[in-house]
Amino acid sequence: MRGPRRFQKTQPGLRSRRARLPDPGLNLEADVIGDRGMNQIPKFLRREQAANYLFERYGFGARSSLAKWACDGSGPKFRLLGRYPVYMPDDLDAWAMSRLSSLQRSTSDKADPSAT
Repeated sequence: MRGPRRFQKTQPGLRSRRARLPDPGLNLEADVIGDRGMNQIPKFLRREQAANYLFERYGFGARSSLAKWACDGSGPKFRLLGRYPVYMPDDLDAWAMSRLSSLQRSTSDKADPSAT
């Protein structure tokens, strides 16, 4: 028989790792990205932060999807910081925009072959 369930306590304001939506108090422009001055070091986003960034900006993206795309090479560019994959917001934006098709009037319209 199993012992009592123990729950890991988290700090106030932190959301669980399984949370789908970003924290409502998170201001991506100010907290994560920061001011993009010439002398500032670029900000790197961990996979969960990158998924939240994509979801906030484009309405899609999940941590597990980024992991799968990293394995098969179809996702955004990333770097390894030690053993952790990190993403730059500019790379995420470029990848998300590359997935957009040309403008269509109907679902039966053929997508532009040069867009893929």
